[in-house]
Amino acid sequence: MPTKKDLHEAEHRLLKANADVLYQISRKGDLLAKKTPYKSLSGMDAVIRHLCDKHHWFPHDVRRLTVDDLSLLLEGDA
Repeated sequence: MPTKKDLHEAEHRLLKANADVLYQISRKGDLLAKKTPYKSLSGMDAVIRHLCDKHHWFPHDVRRLTVDDLSLLLEGDA
């Protein structure tokens, strides 16, 4: 049975992995912004705008997506 310390360490690794993926998504947003008409945007704002334009979604719908969903949707973009 895992100890409290083991669970804490596992939670820490998961949070770090999510942060790393979010950072990569944000960087992809920077690249997308350079290639599109919305050059004034960067990071997650550019990702949200890109997905809204590409899929005709509303920003609040894109903001509800999980990190895994965002990563999957951006695969191949930028």
